[in-house]
Amino acid sequence: MRGHAMVAALAAVTCGCDGASDRSFSGTPLSTGDPLPLVAGPPVATLGGLEHDDEARFFEVVTDGVIVGDSLVVLLDVQARRLKAFDVAGRPRWQAGGEGGGPGEFDDQPWRLFSVNEGSVYVAIATGRANLYDAEGEVIAGVALPEWTGLFPQIYGALDGDPPVLVVGQGVLRYGETGRDTMRVLALPLESGAAVDTLLRLPGPEVIQVELDGGLATTTDADAGGLIAAARGGRIVTAGVDDSVRIRDGRGRIERTVALPEAPPLEALVIGDDGWIRLMHRYVRGEEGRRWSVLDPATGQWSPEARHSGSILGFGRELLIGKRGGEFGETLVDVLPSGVR
Repeated sequence: MRGHAMVAALAAVTCGCDGASDRSFSGTPLSTGDPLPLVAGPPVATLGGLEHDDEARFFEVVTDGVIVGDSLVVLLDVQARRLKAFDVAGRPRWQAGGEGGGPGEFDDQPWRLFSVNEGSVYVAIATGRANLYDAEGEVIAGVALPEWTGLFPQIYGALDGDPPVLVVGQGVLRYGETGRDTMRVLALPLESGAAVDTLLRLPGPEVIQVELDGGLATTTDADAGGLIAAARGGRIVTAGVDDSVRIRDGRGRIERTVALPEAPPLEALVIGDDGWIRLMHRYVRGEEGRRWSVLDPATGQWSPEARHSGSILGFGRELLIGKRGGEFGETLVDVLPSGVR
C-alpha cells in the first residue's frame, strides 16, 4: 500500500504493561456473510489528470496521503517533492515543500506523510530529515533524523504532541548467526537533539543462515508471519502472528487485545482519522480484490470483511482516498465514500 514495507516477522508480542488495563475481546465479526465493498459508491471528486496544466492539480508520483476531518486531503508527490492540499471537492488549497535545501524543502525524495494534532501539523519524512508544516502549509521546523533511519526503517506513524513523536521500528541482523532477532519500537521526538526512547522490545525476524560468495550471511524468513504496526493520535496498534491485535497507549502499554477474525499473514495496518483500525490481508493470487478487516477499537468488534481492488492512501470518517492510474498512466486520486462502518 505504501512504498516502504511495514512487515517484520515475529513470534509473539510482549510488553511490560504497568498501570495499563488489558481488556480482551473475542473480536467476532458482525457478520460472516458476503464481503462488503470497502467503497460505497462513485468518487465524490477526482484529483489530478492530464487535463490540468497547473502544477497544483497535476501529480507526478503520489506515494502517501491523509484525509483530515472529511474536509482536507493532503497528498505527497514524491517526484515533485511537494505536499499538495485540496478540499474534498478537489479545489487546491496549498502547496509546501519542493526540491532544494531551504526551509521546508527536500534535497532527497520524501516518502511518508502523517497528520498529527488533529490536522494542525503535517510531518513529511525523507532520508535523514523530517519537515513539519502547519495547517496552511507554512513551515514549522526541519528536523535532522538519526543516520540509521535512512537504512529502510519501519516508519509506523506519528503521535500527537509538542513536538510530535515519530514511531519507528528497528531490527538488528547478526552476521553469520541463526536464531531470532530483536525488534525494537522506538519513540523519536521531532526536535533537535532529542534522545530516542525504546517503547517496546519484540521478538523479531527468524534469522536464517545462508551461503554468500563462499561465506556466511543472514537473511529473514519472509513467510514466517509478520509484525505490522501503526501510530496515530495517542495510540499505537500492533498485530502479529499471535492471532491478535493489541491497542496500546503512546507509551506502548497494552490497553486492550482483540482476536483477529482470521489468522495472518497480514500486509498493512492503518489507523483512520476516525480512530478505527483497518487491516489489509496479504494478497492471494486469484482473489477478487484486496481483503480488509475493520475494527471499532471502542467495542472490540470487527465489521464484516470488506474488499477493494484499488490502492487506499488514507481513511477519514465518512470518506477515504484511493489512488489509481489514468488512461495514459497518469496518477489520479479519488475521494470516495466509505462503505464499511
